[in-house]
Amino acid sequence: MPISKSSQQQRPTANSAKLAFGLVITDQGVDASRSRRKYERMSCVTGGAIYEILADERVNEGCACTVRDLSQSGLGLSCRRMFNVGAQVIVLLRFKVGQSRPYFGIIRQCRYDGKALYALGVEFTPTVQSEAVTRWMIENQLGG
Repeated sequence: MPISKSSQQQRPTANSAKLAFGLVITDQGVDASRSRRKYERMSCVTGGAIYEILADERVNEGCACTVRDLSQSGLGLSCRRMFNVGAQVIVLLRFKVGQSRPYFGIIRQCRYDGKALYALGVEFTPTVQSEAVTRWMIENQLGG
């Protein structure tokens, strides 16, 4: 999900979220031609949860995470669970109490930080279109 520094370029919709530093995450897809490391990272501390999408497209049990930074191409977070590089995930970011928004991504980095936590790098990807994921989103009141 792309992020733009100018909210004038892309107006927020019901399916977008305005984050720290005036960044707006929209649901217009991901430009795959962009480099992952091309964009400046912005510090951001917010709670959330991360769920793995399994090979059979079921969504695995999630675990709590803390988002540490974000950029136009992805986010950095920490959690107590290890994820394999290449795993497809859904990250639920909490913006307000009781309000979460799902973002789809792929694990690009996972390393143990020595403090009983794993540091994860997640690159944004387009929404996964499958019956199992859609059912999970509806069951968790995230639309569908």
